[in-house]
Amino acid sequence: MKIFLIVFISILLLTGGMSVSFANVLTFDDLPDNVLMTSIYTPGSDYHGFTATTPWLSMQYSTYNSSYGNHLEPVSSPNLVYCVNGIFLDIARTTPFKFDGVFLQGFFAKDQPAINTSRTVVIEGYLNNELKGSYTVTLPFSDPTHMSYFSPGWDFEVDKIMFLPDGQLHPYPLSTYFVMDNFTFDSDTSVVPEPASLSLLGLGLLGLFFKKKKIA
Repeated sequence: MKIFLIVFISILLLTGGMSVSFANVLTFDDLPDNVLMTSIYTPGSDYHGFTATTPWLSMQYSTYNSSYGNHLEPVSSPNLVYCVNGIFLDIARTTPFKFDGVFLQGFFAKDQPAINTSRTVVIEGYLNNELKGSYTVTLPFSDPTHMSYFSPGWDFEVDKIMFLPDGQLHPYPLSTYFVMDNFTFDSDTSVVPEPASLSLLGLGLLGLFFKKKKIA
């Protein structure tokens, strides 16, 4: 009983100042393999509340790796998505949201940057068609087996995100491909309710325990 009480009090004290993080994530894992999102989610329909007007191609990691001789580790299984046909990606929602970040990597063949890979991606955030922020990502070619998480650190809301490969910005007509996973938005860090009260309760119980032990 004494051990249980000490453990319980310790938990109260430790959780008194802890935070709990919540995030919304589009994993793309519920999409079919090797299918354009826009062929399934046509304008006017949505994917978990979001719409896409440019071709996002969903593909299983196993298909991507076996087709191109790569060894890319999944961020979440089974799917990633990638930019095709030499144009940007966009994703929008009627209700504004806070964009937190996304996992990105270049397009590889045999674990080497493919000739048609993008080298950078510019992430633009819009609200009511007004550009609110721009963030340039250099894709992590040094590690072909992993995607890297990129976050612009924006503290404002947007209703549309655009991903621009460098083929859209520079005279490299082939450099337009990149892969993506786990689009994260509207994260929230909440403090455990009444941490001061929990800590005081824990200290009080701990004091009573040791006082009783001393009297005994």
